Amino acid sequence: MGLTPTKIELRNPRRPDLPAVEMDALADTGRDLMCNPPRVQRQLGLEAAEIRTIVLVDGTRRSVPYVGPLQLRFANRTGFGGALVMGDQPLLGAIAMQDMISW
Repeated sequence: MGLTPTKIELRNPRRPDLPAVEMDALADTGRDLMCNPPRVQRQLGLEAAEIRTIVLVDGTRRSVPYVGPLQLRFANRTGFGGALVMGDQPLLGAIAMQDMISW
């Protein structure tokens, strides 16, 4: 497991009129889901599909929005999915990374 800095591009496929958001993110192989700051949800006009209860490393429970759909581009690869809205740094989880693997 580890953290690797990377550049990603995010887009709302339901809102092609909105520009993509390019940002620095941390690829986190120890995290399943992608996490984005609230500003990304606002910039891309992402709707909350539901509220999910998560457990933080210190055992604290928190309810956060799960938004989508989200189109993710890294280098020449694209994937689709959702993201938890939390924190101030985008984190790219293993599920999103796995979705972009060529078979």
